Amino acid sequence: MPTGTGSLRFRSLTLCRDILEATPTATEPRERRAKLLDHLYGQHSLRQRWARPFAQLDAAQATASAGAIGPVLQMLWPILRFVPQWWFGQRLAHGRRLRWLTKRLQTTYGTPSPDFLTNALQLTADKHPDPAVVEPILMSALLHDLEAALRRPWLRQLSVRRRRRRWPFVVLLRCTTDPASPLRSLLNTYADVVREDRTSPLLVVAAVPGERPAFARDLPALDLATAAQTLTEDRRSRTRACVLDLGSTAADDPVARHWLLNNSKVPFRPNRLLDYASPALSLLCVSSLIVAGLLYLAPRHKACDDTWTNKVGERIGVTDGTCLLADDPGPDAEDQSDDYKALKEVEGAIARQNAQVLEKYRSRHLVYRTVVFFNPVTRPALPGREGDVFLQQLQGVALAQQQANSEAAYNENQVGLRLLIANPGDRYADAEVVARKIVELAEADRSLVAVVGVSQSRKETQAAIDVLTRAQLTVVASEITADNISPSQYFYQVAPPNDRLAAAAASFAWHEPSVLTATGKRGKARRAVVIEDPGDVYSQNLSEDFRHHFTAEGGKVVATFSYQPRLDPAGQIHDPKLGNQDRIISTADDLARGVCQTIDTEKDLVFYSQRAYDLPAFLEAVEKSTECRGRRITLLSGDDGGGFIASRTHLRYSFLQFYYLAFNAPGEQNGVGERFSAEFRSRFGPTPDDGQPMLAFDSFLVAKEAIDEAYRDKDPDFERSVVHVSLAHGEIDFTGASGPLGFNREQRAPKDKPVFVLEATRQQEGPSLVRLKCGRFANGKAVLFWGSGPTQYACPTD
Repeated sequence: MPTGTGSLRFRSLTLCRDILEATPTATEPRERRAKLLDHLYGQHSLRQRWARPFAQLDAAQATASAGAIGPVLQMLWPILRFVPQWWFGQRLAHGRRLRWLTKRLQTTYGTPSPDFLTNALQLTADKHPDPAVVEPILMSALLHDLEAALRRPWLRQLSVRRRRRRWPFVVLLRCTTDPASPLRSLLNTYADVVREDRTSPLLVVAAVPGERPAFARDLPALDLATAAQTLTEDRRSRTRACVLDLGSTAADDPVARHWLLNNSKVPFRPNRLLDYASPALSLLCVSSLIVAGLLYLAPRHKACDDTWTNKVGERIGVTDGTCLLADDPGPDAEDQSDDYKALKEVEGAIARQNAQVLEKYRSRHLVYRTVVFFNPVTRPALPGREGDVFLQQLQGVALAQQQANSEAAYNENQVGLRLLIANPGDRYADAEVVARKIVELAEADRSLVAVVGVSQSRKETQAAIDVLTRAQLTVVASEITADNISPSQYFYQVAPPNDRLAAAAASFAWHEPSVLTATGKRGKARRAVVIEDPGDVYSQNLSEDFRHHFTAEGGKVVATFSYQPRLDPAGQIHDPKLGNQDRIISTADDLARGVCQTIDTEKDLVFYSQRAYDLPAFLEAVEKSTECRGRRITLLSGDDGGGFIASRTHLRYSFLQFYYLAFNAPGEQNGVGERFSAEFRSRFGPTPDDGQPMLAFDSFLVAKEAIDEAYRDKDPDFERSVVHVSLAHGEIDFTGASGPLGFNREQRAPKDKPVFVLEATRQQEGPSLVRLKCGRFANGKAVLFWGSGPTQYACPTD
């Protein structure tokens, strides 16, 4: 070994010698094996510093020499003696280091056992084993030890300074002319052992006078240059020997002798460019694998991690569009299948838009913010549940996000907007818990600053708004109209309040010939029957406002039916103290019977303040009821009736004359509204009433304008609480698709927002007809009076 490179450890060779020197006296195989193991471990312990004391001392000597810890050592002595020996035996029997020897012994002696010690006993059977068996084993053990000495730790392998030799170990032999000499025997044994191996860690250079060894008899004699080239060939070559015939009279070259005497170290080749590149590339590969492994094992956010299934089977919670909130109903449910496909399409569009925002803004350290659309986007598969327009509102918000990001791409004063979808379940049944999930996400993600699209005035919605606004999230409701739904300074709405809607409805009912009589003529309503939901804040508030304004006009409310369906999938607990409860009805059949027994079809109007999705069940019951046979019903619905018209469900009922309050009307849009309608119908198909998706579109734009205003000073870390400031200070005033949108601290809904009363036509594709139009429109235009004849009536104002 070169100086300073350590010493060789011949573990395999020493073990083989220990086996040959063992003299087990037992005759039973199991006992012989145990004796051999004791002998081998004893020899091994004498060569190990840590084990030598345990091998030389017995328990009494060890305890006496341990002093104060003697009792503890005496108690642990069996473990200290047994465990190391047991582990040594396990390594011999099952370790990989000696498998080559086990296979050689199995081949030599024909023993089927794979156990190393059982095979090793064959070497101890004879006191004088056959040299033809022993010598190849010892030579193989030597070569395995030399090969093990070459295995450096992988960090040393990466070192540029490691030595690169073709033959790391070299043995010089000077043989005699005696063919039976020990050196010639060693040379022949080495040749036999390495003949079948592809490589060897040992180069043997032997000076052999006289007759050639047996393995070299057929090899041609080479000159000095050819022999040198042969020895430096590719290591993969199967050439194992070459002969250099120097002749019997060859004299030593004095120059060569002097060089050898002064250059005893084996030279190694100099470093090349690849030698410097290999460590760097290896470290890069290892680092990449470690990083990839850490990324793979690290907790990852899955698409549906923030969603869950409620008790009626709806998937509720928050998603960025990558988690589909509805299950495929299959081809049998044609209507629901269409809704599923439309929802899947719009969620996919939002997910792609969000991915683009993150890729562009986050990767370039640009400013973006996150807005949440908080509205039911699914409905339970229950009879009579039709007319929901929440999907259309989501489509409207998707258009608003796309438009906002397109503008921000060319305007450094605008920020990119990411959109999340929060589904609170049917009738906002899980609104509060989903609102808490939104707040939880906002605490982890400072970019989440606003919530838009809230569209139902319910107790559950009020609780959710309270949760959101207390977290300083600006809430911009799309279709909420209940009076004083929230006192928070963080709450705003783009729809007009119920009081003004009810005033418009009452004025229309009293002054407009709208009641369709049996003769086909139309008369003015002088009496009204009100249908309300006792558990819905919107319905209770709107019906109370209508009763007040209709009575003020001179009309009479002859009955109020508080309709609470028994089939309530949201499991809501209705408050019996809310509103007027002249008659409490729990089934659609009872409601139809009660209404038909009460109304005078010549002068009575039914004011329906309940949700549109409960209306088909009532009308089906009217059609089947004997009390209603032959009667025509004139029904005026709140603004939720647009959902009933959107599905064209009213065409099924020939007895129905249907009017509804609305925030938009065909042919009455401003320029923004016209562009929205054209884009909406191009993307999602025709709709008879695009007022509700228009409001959702506008609610997103209001939040966008407030966010851009908060970024006016180019502070990328502006807090979410700053977003509402521009709304409170009256700095947001622009024309949206549904009309002018202006806010301040005292006016948290647009002043005199346009209000319409529309009549549903009996045509499959026909638009609704405008029967009342009031409010402040674009370009400062204000409609203060309404009426189709020479007599005009004052429009209600805020």
